[in-house]
Amino acid sequence: MKRYIILLLLLSFVFTLSSCGQRRTVEPSFYYWKSTFQLSENQLETLRRLGVGRLYVRFFDVVWQGRAVPEAEVRFATKPPENLDVVPTVFITNSTLINLPQDAVDDLAGKITGKVLRMADNNLVQPVNEIQVDCDWNRTTREKFFQLVRGIRSRLRERNISLSATIRLHQIKYKDQTGVPPADRGMLMVYNVEPVQKRNTKNSIFNPAVVRDYISNIDRYPLPLDVALPIFSWGVVFQHNRFIGLINNLGEEDLKNPKVFAKKRKGIVEVLHDTSIRGVRLYHRDTVRLETAHPREVIAVSKTLRRKMKYERIYVSLYHFDDLSIRRTGYAKIRSIFAAFTF
Repeated sequence: MKRYIILLLLLSFVFTLSSCGQRRTVEPSFYYWKSTFQLSENQLETLRRLGVGRLYVRFFDVVWQGRAVPEAEVRFATKPPENLDVVPTVFITNSTLINLPQDAVDDLAGKITGKVLRMADNNLVQPVNEIQVDCDWNRTTREKFFQLVRGIRSRLRERNISLSATIRLHQIKYKDQTGVPPADRGMLMVYNVEPVQKRNTKNSIFNPAVVRDYISNIDRYPLPLDVALPIFSWGVVFQHNRFIGLINNLGEEDLKNPKVFAKKRKGIVEVLHDTSIRGVRLYHRDTVRLETAHPREVIAVSKTLRRKMKYERIYVSLYHFDDLSIRRTGYAKIRSIFAAFTF
């Protein structure tokens, strides 16, 4: 009997240790993808209510104009709050890597690192704990991109700053072909999952079946991952069956006027009369496909990711920090997305 009690106590102790090891710290965050950084009191209250302590702020893009140049640099109209961890993020176009000479990669790494740190110093973004590079590289450009990542990372190590890189779903599923970037961490972008330009695409932003197919082997990905999920919407415009462009932040409420829009089938309307919506001109017989990430589906996929990703600490970031997107999604559902990653 005594041995039995001792065994039970031992098993209980082991289970407790195991349970403690299973606890995960989920860090809620947002992407801030605007031309001007400015947080109102209401937005600061939103961050507080949602427990968000980190923003991934797009500092600038790197584009090719005969050479690699910075473009669309963010302007800081307000100083970031001291309790907010700002991660400077740099978007690098694939065309930049295609055209960039191999012997110019290290020089670009130095320029990107220097510009980000100067912008952070000038705008009182301190301390900088992490910098992120965002690029949808492919087999053609991966060697240049990985060389660029190594160059930036080596420079940041001197300042004890980590480097993360965004990871697309196809780069998870086909990692043997696309490779794994030599960064400290990866940010898995779980949105924009299908070609937006195709007429037969149902929802290019978020399709749970497509996502689950791409993440089936995520537990074997060798780089620690954080996760970015969508809460945005847009309208995909077609004219004579040809893709014309996007209307950002489009919602169902924008398409309710029966004198202007006729519903053809679920999520698709036809324009009856020339009109403008959110600054975009639409013409008679144009069609608009309304796309959004339904919170229920995002939460369900998040639970699948939770079971496959066994990290003790994970940043869950929503794209992006926008008043309208947050209002449409609702605080309760946003909290549920974050909570779906806990165990």
